[in-house]
Amino acid sequence: MNRGVLTAAVALIPLAAVTVAAGPLVAAPVAATWSAWWPLWPGFIAIAAATLYAAGRRPEQRGRALLRGAGAWGSWAMPALVYPWVGGRYGLPPLVSGGEVVAAEQISHWQERLGAYSLLGAAPIRDWGAEIGPSLALLAVQAAPLAAAALLWSLWRTARAPRA
Repeated sequence: MNRGVLTAAVALIPLAAVTVAAGPLVAAPVAATWSAWWPLWPGFIAIAAATLYAAGRRPEQRGRALLRGAGAWGSWAMPALVYPWVGGRYGLPPLVSGGEVVAAEQISHWQERLGAYSLLGAAPIRDWGAEIGPSLALLAVQAAPLAAAALLWSLWRTARAPRA
């Protein structure tokens, strides 16, 4: 195991531990946001594998690989990061109710609800300040899979680039 893989593994282990420990808190918003076929956990595994691969192939680029891997990880989990921020402000149920994590079906309407408060909601624009937050949240959630894919592609290119 070279220095790049060891550094990447040490950085990814806490990230993976927090994600797995928060399992239902991550899975419920993602399942409510994207299709049921969405490969949530395999996606995290692919991101970790690509980060370790890139850091192992190019130890001198391990910092860059870790940044891209962490960015892809955050993008992949974006609905779970955004929902707690917007949930209470727009009348959505909290993720934890009575000590139990809510099911994805109970919050499946969250994007429509957020859309009603966003700039996409209704004309004329009533209050720019109050409508920009939900608009940015929707944009972040919808662009997240593309950002994760672009960062994975970047990791792959870093690993496959010829050494200088």
